[in-house]
Amino acid sequence: MNVLNSETKQSILLDLVKQRLLPICLSIGMAAIGTLLGLVPFVLIYLMAIELLNPPIDRNYIWILAAVSVAAIFSSLCVRV
Repeated sequence: MNVLNSETKQSILLDLVKQRLLPICLSIGMAAIGTLLGLVPFVLIYLMAIELLNPPIDRNYIWILAAVSVAAIFSSLCVRV
């Protein structure tokens, strides 16, 4: 009796997952993208620190890294909403 009950619960759950498969996959994908975009600013700050500590300093490169870092922060926030 208990085995039958667990099988019916699993079949109900599988039917529910089949109905919502696309939204679940999209949610997983968006979460992964948001997480990766959240890591980008840390990598860019590391690159900025290396550039600032090794003369000669290329100011344009640092500003580009800063702009990309800010864009990645906003992108990760938009993906998570």
